[in-house]
Amino acid sequence: MFTGLAEGWLAPSGCSPTADDIADHLAEVTATDPFTIPGSIYDEVFGFCARLGIAAG
Repeated sequence: MFTGLAEGWLAPSGCSPTADDIADHLAEVTATDPFTIPGSIYDEVFGFCARLGIAAG
């Protein structure tokens, strides 16, 4: 078992995804390749922030 970060799928900014949105993008939501393995919780948070376009640090 390991923790990895994959691209996944993001709903458009400012929108809350519906169950139908998630179903429509399920392959992206559940995809595990490609992935990165964060070296620490900080790397994981910075990865999320980068994906969301949020400046971290």
